Amino acid sequence: MCSNEKFFLVDNLCTGFDLYNLARTSPIRRYPVPTSRHFVKAGVFAENSSLAVCGSDHGKVYIFEVGSSETTQVLQHGNGMQS
Repeated sequence: MCSNEKFFLVDNLCTGFDLYNLARTSPIRRYPVPTSRHFVKAGVFAENSSLAVCGSDHGKVYIFEVGSSETTQVLQHGNGMQS
């Protein structure tokens, strides 16, 4: 849930994360995150809810502007080795 309690992120388990408005039943934006295994990943809001920070199953963290589906930054987490 974002800081103004209007939006929330959902890991859709297939293509990345979806942004929902509490007043709607369908996503208003999609944030693509590559995936190879289907399990729940974390997604949070940052910088006063202007960024969506989305985890992955391959050691990377994807950062998106909330108003865009374009990746603004990709961070490597840990050693990046897949098991």
